[in-house]
Parts: sequence; C-alpha cells; structure tokens
Amino acid sequence: MSKVKILIITPWFPSSDNETEGNFVLTQASILSKVYDVRVVHFIYNNKIPRFSWRITHEVFSGIKVERVEYRALGLDKILSAIFVFILYLKLRFNGFVPDIIHAHTWLAGTASLLLKFIFQPPICLTEHYSRLSLPPNKDVKSSIVISRLERIQIHLAYTIVDIVLPVSDSLRKSLLTYYNKGANYKTLYNVVPSYKAKKRKSGGTVRFCVVGTIDARKSSDVILQSYICALPKFPGNTQLVYVGDGVLRRSLESIVREIGQEEKVFFKGRLSLVQTIEEVRNSDVLISYSLYETFGMTIAEAVMVGTPVLVSDIPPFKEIVTQESGVLISTRSVEALSTAMVDMSKNCAQYNPDRMHSLMDAKFGEEVFLANVNEIYSSMIVN
Repeated sequence: MSKVKILIITPWFPSSDNETEGNFVLTQASILSKVYDVRVVHFIYNNKIPRFSWRITHEVFSGIKVERVEYRALGLDKILSAIFVFILYLKLRFNGFVPDIIHAHTWLAGTASLLLKFIFQPPICLTEHYSRLSLPPNKDVKSSIVISRLERIQIHLAYTIVDIVLPVSDSLRKSLLTYYNKGANYKTLYNVVPSYKAKKRKSGGTVRFCVVGTIDARKSSDVILQSYICALPKFPGNTQLVYVGDGVLRRSLESIVREIGQEEKVFFKGRLSLVQTIEEVRNSDVLISYSLYETFGMTIAEAVMVGTPVLVSDIPPFKEIVTQESGVLISTRSVEALSTAMVDMSKNCAQYNPDRMHSLMDAKFGEEVFLANVNEIYSSMIVN
C-alpha cells in the first residue's frame, strides 16, 4: 500500500544559506516522512536577487525533497508567491506526485492555498505560528509587526477556505478565535519537540545562562543584559551569559559589554546550526527567554527536553510549557524582577531533575504524541 502524500507549503524552511530559519518546519517534515510521503514547497522573498526576477531550484535537504522558489518584486509578494506555488504544484503533479493533503504553514501561505483549493479541491490544513497573531491586531506593542486591515481580511479568508486551522498553542487558538476568525475550524496542534537525550546533573562550577533567538526588542535582549549586569555583584559564584543568535540589537549590546569590561562574562556566539544550538543549551545551566509575546516557545521546550531549567516571562504560551519542575515564570516585567530571578536561579538550578524534565516534555510534545495527533487530523480530512 502506497503512503499518503503530504505537500507542505511554507514561507520558512532551512537552506544552505540559512540553516536555522524554519527549523521547526524541517523537524515536522522529518518526523512526518517516517509515515507519509512528504514534499516541501518553500517560497521566499529574496532581496539579494535582481528586482522582478525569480529562481526555482530543487534539492534534497536533510532527506526532505524541496521545491524552492526565490523571488523579488515590489508590492506583489503574496500574489507572486501564490502563482509560483501553483506552478510548482503543477510540476509535482506532472511528475506523479499528487498530494492527498496540503499542509500549509501560516496565513502567509493562504493566498496559494485559496488558489489550489479553488482549482483542485484538495484537503488543506494550516498550521499557524505567526507570532504577531498572538495579540490583538491593533495592540501597541514594542517592535511589533502591524497587522493591516487588508492582512486581517486575508487571514480571515485563509482560515475560512482551509479545512482546519492548527494553532501551535492553546493560547494562540484563543487569540485567533477572538480576533481573527470566530467561525473557523480550530484544533490545537503543539509543535513537536525532538526527544533529545537528557543531560546529567551538574554540581558546582560556573553557572552559565543562555539566551537563544533573535537579538531584538521583542525578545527583550537588552533587558536581559541589563538584568545580568545588575545581578553581577549579587551572584554567589562565577557566572556567564551567552547569546546564541543575531539581530538588530547585537552590535549595541556588544558595545555595552566592551564599555563595562565584561568580555570574559558575556559572549555572543552568532547564528549556529540546530545541532550546535542544542549543544549550547545542553551545556548551559539556565535558559532565559523574556519575550513580550510568542505563539509557542520552541527553544524553551527544547531546553526542558535536554534537562536545562528555564527562566521565562509569564506569557500565556510559556505557561503551557513551564511547570515548577522545569523552571520559573516571572510575572513582573522589569530589570529588577529579572535580575532577582537570575540570582535566585543561580542558587537553585542544580536542584532540577533533567530526567524528570525530559519525561514531562516527551509526554506532551514528543514525536509519538505529535504523530498520533497528526494521524487523527489527516485521517478525518481524508474521510471527509
């Protein structure tokens, strides 16, 4: 019996030029490929190629067959992406790959989904993880991406035409239901977290804080550094702060570190591969995430999976991941609050049980749970 064919359409997917972008989509595709015949269509705006041009390539990336289209236009991004995805869809059909199900990622794939639904009527599900949708569209949030009225219409239409919308957290589901489409068919499908091996308990030595992700205002990267500097005189022992990632605030934060002469305490590793990032988290004593808003919290879940306790902002999706057995939620947003929490965590981080933390994550976000949930969703779509 042939495998069910799944076509993933996504604006984010790793490449040789950027191995970290869309790692969560690659992880899902890799796990799905154990059961299904999976192909990926990746559409991406590329401002490094000439205007009004495009480039279509085929490759096998980490064992997944990918049709990739890069394009550059002015004001026609969503229309062009839909046209190119449609062309690649026709190419796949011509070569014998007729999808049983289309699995789109985010509303950005909505225009393409609408076109395919109108012509071919395939079953379509849409995983939503677009961070800004965790908030009301007109809420004034530092460094937020504005959701325009036209985009709100596009989001509403995308959710209406697909068979089911799959938010990656229950808090995101509530936000989408409240602000973007009250009549859509929603079902929470948590991001899958690979079952990385738990580390061994550590006793004594330098306490290493790790920050993973884009270095910008939304992630409160500057607040984390300020809090660490304030905490330095209060730590009972040696500590380090390590940033993994890049972003608009990196240079200014590096300048601050140089000015205060703390280059031996604060390190900036830049963008790393997924494997390297997981090793950095595994070798750390505490992972910090002080985001203003998120849809899930992949780095937090990965940290807990390997047994590294977390110190995080008290926002809705993080509450679905973090318990007293895996870390601390900080309810007050201030340098003083985070600084105090860092000092407390430096004293208590060795008390957390890595094996217990791993078990908690695997039971809720592991591969077997994810596959069981996806099988149920796909089966109901095919039957219907």
